[in-house]
Formats: sequence, C-alpha cells, structure tokens
Amino acid sequence: MSIGLVGASFEKVSLQFLERIYLNRNQTQTFLKIFPKDVVTEVAVVSTCNRVEFYFVSDDFYKGYSCVLAAISDFLSISSVDLTHHMEVKRDQDVVEHLFRVASGVKSMVFGECEILGQVKQAYEISYQYQGTGPQLNKMIQTAISVGKRVRDETKIGQGMSSISSVAIDMLQSQCADFSTKPVLVIGTGIMGQRTIKRLVDSGHPNITVTNRTDKKAQMLAQKFAVKFLPYSTVFASLSSFGAVIVAINDTKNVLLSSHFKRLVDPCFVIDMGVPRNVDPMVANHKDITLLTLDDFREVTHQTKAARQNEIVTVDAIIKEEMADLERWQTYRETCHSMSV
Repeated sequence: MSIGLVGASFEKVSLQFLERIYLNRNQTQTFLKIFPKDVVTEVAVVSTCNRVEFYFVSDDFYKGYSCVLAAISDFLSISSVDLTHHMEVKRDQDVVEHLFRVASGVKSMVFGECEILGQVKQAYEISYQYQGTGPQLNKMIQTAISVGKRVRDETKIGQGMSSISSVAIDMLQSQCADFSTKPVLVIGTGIMGQRTIKRLVDSGHPNITVTNRTDKKAQMLAQKFAVKFLPYSTVFASLSSFGAVIVAINDTKNVLLSSHFKRLVDPCFVIDMGVPRNVDPMVANHKDITLLTLDDFREVTHQTKAARQNEIVTVDAIIKEEMADLERWQTYRETCHSMSV
C-alpha cells in the first residue's frame, strides 16, 4: 500500500499555472464525486490560493499516480504532459513529511501563517464528507492537523505578521507614504476579507469600507468592525473614491476590469488576493494604478521566513516525532491485516 501526492505550489510554479489547476469548493466536491475508485482507493484534495495538491492511496503507486493524473487532466482539460511538467510527485514518507510541513506553516508563502491549518481541516472535511478518504488518509491528515496545532502551541512560529492579509497591508503601508489618509475599499467577506478588515482596524486606519456580492454579509461585517458599508451594485461607479482597493473574492472570473477605472483621477493601489485572480492583469497598464498580486508578496515572505528560521529546529523535532508515531501505527495496521488474511 502506497501513499502518493501530485501537486503544485507557489514555491515552484507561477500564479498563472495555479489559476489553471485551482479547484473551488464546488469543483472539489464534484471531482471527489466522479473520481474512479478502483486503482486508487483513497483520495483527498487540498486547494488554496498558494497550493493545489491531490493525495492518494493505491496498492500500486505508479498505476495510482497515472490514474490521478488522468483524472486531473480530464477534469481540468489540461494535458497530462503539461501537468507532468509543472506538478511534483511524492510518495510514502515524503508525502507524510510534506503534509506535516504544510500544516505547520513552514511551507506557506507567509512562513508560519495560521490560515493553512484551517484550510487543511476544511479540505479534510470535504474529502471525508464525499467519501474520498479512508483509513490511511484519515489517519495521516488527522495527524497533520495535530502537528499544526503542536507547532503553534510549542513554538513562536506564528508570532507577528502571519497571514497574506497582513503582508498585503504591510506592503500598502510601505509603498504608500500617506496610506493612513486614503479611503480603503475591501471587496469580499470571506476569511481573507475579514482578516484584511481586522488588520486595517487594528492598525487604526480611519476610513475603511466593505462590500460583497451579498449585501447582507457585508452589512454584518461592517457592523461587527464598525466600518462603512457599500452596496455592491454601486461598487464600479464608486471606485474613484478610494485610494486603495483590496479584492478577495472566490470567483473563477475577473471581478475588476480596466474599464471600471476609467473615471479614476487620483493614484490608486489595487491589491488582488484571489486565485484565480480577481483583477484583470491589464489594470496594471493604467498610469495611475499600482496593481499588486500574490506574486509581489514573495520578497516580503522571504524576509518573514528568515526572521523565524530559529524556530525550525523545534518544528523539525515535532514533525520527526509525529512521523515515527504514524509509521508505528501503519506497521501495526499492516501486521494485523496480514494476520487476518
């Protein structure tokens, strides 16, 4: 019995490729529903703005890998050759160690960030609900979640700037000298949007507005954080009123286009935190707009990693200990199975 991984992350592929393979919640559910359970007996999907990974279990690793690759290719209409060129493959203990590192936050764009642990939990819940996982992946992912919790409890890896939202606000503050005087619009009320607003409020920014395609959600968030609410129907006509626009919406299409900024008079910063991207890249051609995407956050995150590097020794020790425990469980399970045959 082998455990395998086919995946790609911001570390080795471009944002453009991640957009092509990204699966939202509904797509993940559909993929799990139609996935052929024969050669591969278990499958789970972790899909975030920075990584898309398919975990699987099969009696024959190479046949299992081929099956998963074919399923991804068919579902996303991307050639197997293209996928093979961009996506890395791991097996057995390398898969376990990789997932433990992902859950602990040391493989995140923002070193030590806390969002990934919640994303792994959510990915597991979906994969379990749609009967993708079985005994092997259940145990491995549950242990990975435990590793993530231990790392945050037993180290200082999550202290300070620890989310993409934090990086976005810090970049705005560093690139815009009068940022505190600029009206800020946050489009989106999901986890990333909420954390962005909280970061802005905590920093003391005096002029924050929130909007969302569902007005009620934006109204509730505006009330919670004591910020302004803007009906989504008026967003495009109101863009010229803001000095910074931060977009974090789960959508497969661009939400903001170049044409939406025709009335812009003063310089504006636009932050696109979506995967797939929420803002048409052509917006960057506007002479008064500075467009920042996840690709632009890399340098800041390298600095964050360097500042927290001293915690990695403790993280490695936790991962090593948990891997040994999981390996003992797997050996015991295989022994019991052999005796029962």
